[in-house]
Amino acid sequence: MKNMRQTFLVLLGAVSLATMAGLAQTASTNATKPGDKLASLFPDTVLAKGKGFEVKRSQLDDEVIKIKAQYAASGRTLPPDQADMMEKNILNGLIQMELLHLRATDADKAKGKEQFEKALQAVKDEQKLTDAELDEKLAPQLRLQHISKEQWQKQQMDQTTLEATIERELKVSISDEDVKKFYDDNPSKFEQPEMVRAAHVLLATQDLKTKTDLPEAQKAALHSLVKAPLVYSIVALRNWRAFSKLGVEQIYAPGSYHPLVKLNAKVDVGSYRSSSAPDEPILLRMVRVPCKPGLSEHEQNKAGRAELLATPFATFEHNIRDQLSRMLRGGGFDPATDIEAITVNRWPHGYAPEYNPLWDPEVPPQQRANVLGRAPFGRMTIANSDSGAAAYTDSAIDQADRAVNELLRPQG
Repeated sequence: MKNMRQTFLVLLGAVSLATMAGLAQTASTNATKPGDKLASLFPDTVLAKGKGFEVKRSQLDDEVIKIKAQYAASGRTLPPDQADMMEKNILNGLIQMELLHLRATDADKAKGKEQFEKALQAVKDEQKLTDAELDEKLAPQLRLQHISKEQWQKQQMDQTTLEATIERELKVSISDEDVKKFYDDNPSKFEQPEMVRAAHVLLATQDLKTKTDLPEAQKAALHSLVKAPLVYSIVALRNWRAFSKLGVEQIYAPGSYHPLVKLNAKVDVGSYRSSSAPDEPILLRMVRVPCKPGLSEHEQNKAGRAELLATPFATFEHNIRDQLSRMLRGGGFDPATDIEAITVNRWPHGYAPEYNPLWDPEVPPQQRANVLGRAPFGRMTIANSDSGAAAYTDSAIDQADRAVNELLRPQG
């Protein structure tokens, strides 16, 4: 069920090629219809035929058109040297699916329908969507594929029916644990040799259709979104007796090189047990945000980044040993014997800037720099947490969703 729900979530973003088989319109045999004359001039050739099924040229053409439409929608063209191979692969896929459909029993179809409905409900529950909200999410993808919701539902049930048929025919059940074990045991099968090296990457800021550059106001807005530099220094301690004697687990020290010092939280997972006694080793996290008081927030971030990039490890090590010695001397801490190792994790571009009324202008939300900077430009849309003015994973996900949906909107 978990795998089915994951598959369904993917299908919300793109209707799979495999499930499009069988949706092509067959030529009518009614001689009174006006399309008959055209059909007689361009007969719907049977490309493959077997006992109980046939695949016609119209089915293959429909699938090819859909693939080309997907390329066009993303501003790409299908390379001519790949067209023949693509047609062969699609035809083989159509034949294989027709053969599988013939082997599907009524029980397979019932199971496929049940799995689809369960997956649909699971997604609605997980994302807290009403039927209307789900339809709204699906609409851009359905328009892109030129299919109705009913056709989409049939495709998904065809797919789950095929899965049920394959599972019954092969009598194989593969769990998530089995898949993980195979990946873990066979890493070489999934490795790809290095293909390209790049010294520089250029991001185009020109609309290729109109040949116009990104507006100056938008450039300025994007330029103003200066990330805050951040440092996490991790110190491996042989014991934490000094913290125990002083009765502290976290120390906040404004003005110090690392203003925040904190013992690792106690987390037990499975057979792993974290440090629970003062004589046991533990990790200590020290946080530093390089800055230069007296400047605006964004200018402080720039100054802090320059400082961070120019600071050698020896400076960090000296300040860490000195600060911990002065903080914990009363508990008997000795940096020469109590420190096992030091790791310094530097993020010159750490946290996305958030709205700060102390420095940022008071304007309506739609006029803030992050909103102006993320405006669509031709076929380019802009995502990442900067666009949401929030330095967190949920913001990055929300902005990615927005940017993708902007690409799916019909172009005027």
